[in-house]
Amino acid sequence: MSTLRDGDGKVLLRWSKDVPDPKEQIAAMEAACRDVRPPSYIIRRPVERGSEALAFYPIADLHFGQYSWKDETGKSWDLKIAEQELDAAYDKLLAATPDTKYAYILGGGDAVHADNNENETLRGGNKLQVDGRHGKVFDAVTQFFVKRIDAALLKHEQVDVRILRGNHDDVTAIPLAHFLSAWYRHEPRVKVSTDPSLFWFCRYGKVMLAATHGHEARAAQLPAIMAARKPEAWGSTRFRYGHTFHLHRGEKLAGEAGGAVVEVHAVAIGQDAWSHGKGFISSRRAASIVYDAEHGEVERHTVNL
Repeated sequence: MSTLRDGDGKVLLRWSKDVPDPKEQIAAMEAACRDVRPPSYIIRRPVERGSEALAFYPIADLHFGQYSWKDETGKSWDLKIAEQELDAAYDKLLAATPDTKYAYILGGGDAVHADNNENETLRGGNKLQVDGRHGKVFDAVTQFFVKRIDAALLKHEQVDVRILRGNHDDVTAIPLAHFLSAWYRHEPRVKVSTDPSLFWFCRYGKVMLAATHGHEARAAQLPAIMAARKPEAWGSTRFRYGHTFHLHRGEKLAGEAGGAVVEVHAVAIGQDAWSHGKGFISSRRAASIVYDAEHGEVERHTVNL
């Protein structure tokens, strides 16, 4: 009970305050935050040896919106599961990757499972099992990349981003890139490319990198494409690496006879009914690669799911 008195001590007003039960307040806050998962990445001091290196994050075939039924494929997969498992995996990968001055986040294509609300591929008209409307899926994939870029800024001085087009997101990849470009338009440490081509090229010291999704040009073709389209970079570099995706399995082309090491990246997602029915076998993993400007690839980190 609280009392208000005048100068002579006369009571002017009395009122009572209902104090909420602290246990109820704590329970309410816990309920509100139950689905909020803080980032698990770790901010570490830069490693002197790797401080000038380039950390490369190839993000392969996310297929946001893909739906799988456990009884049919052995593992359930939907939009919520994708957000939880992919965020956790790439947070863990970021924590394992050393602090470097430069970072490149490459979306390898097929960021979403379906390109529209028709739930079928644009080119072949193949029916797709999708969880959620296209707008809802687009919101999830944009926020995934925002989290990845924000987290990378805690470890790297400069972060470049490129979103490649795949056969599942031939249309969606372009607005995704423009969304990220607009989102980070006032952040000078982030540069997002809106290049709509199917190929990506990058030169870093004596290192040349290239990538394409892999649904048009195949992995074996990439060295010749690198040499023909970027002859100056090809001729002035010693270490050349090509990256492709699309096949949902890890694969490294044997030898370097073509002048470049080409890699097909595995995926971190669960299988859909089509892949499972085809009998495809592949592990789920995410990886980061560290390139030194003078010595090429110097380390690699992998998270197995």
